[in-house]
Amino acid sequence: MLILSLLILLLGLPGMAQDCPHFDRLMRAADTHWKNGEFEKALSQLAAAREHCPGRGTEVDKKSLAFTREITRKYEEAERAKAQADIKTREAIAEKTRADSTAAAAQRAARRAYANDLAYKSQIALRDGDRTAAFRLAEFAEASRDLGGAMAGLDVK
Repeated sequence: MLILSLLILLLGLPGMAQDCPHFDRLMRAADTHWKNGEFEKALSQLAAAREHCPGRGTEVDKKSLAFTREITRKYEEAERAKAQADIKTREAIAEKTRADSTAAAAQRAARRAYANDLAYKSQIALRDGDRTAAFRLAEFAEASRDLGGAMAGLDVK
């Protein structure tokens, strides 16, 4: 009985040896799909290669591991790029805030200069005896300070 089982085992092994005529083609197809960015197709080719030739599963595992490492590398690169983009966004917002602040200060200075000019003209009109013009110019000067600041949401002083 032992001899018969050994004989069947020895004679049966060559027939059980896996003939994998499509394995290399499937692995090449997986590489091609991976390089073309067709990741799902690449992984499905690997699964087909494993199913077609389970005896060469270690090769499939190595390729899967290589793909996984590349995915990890790309993910880490994307995370770094996102972090850099976030930093640039914060810098741009800070720069915009500084520019807005500078523009607001320039607007306040312009309104202040305009109001001072009107006040000066009011003093000249008062000195020349034209009290009506002096009063109106002083009124415009005060209004330009108040309205200009209120319209821009700024306190002009």
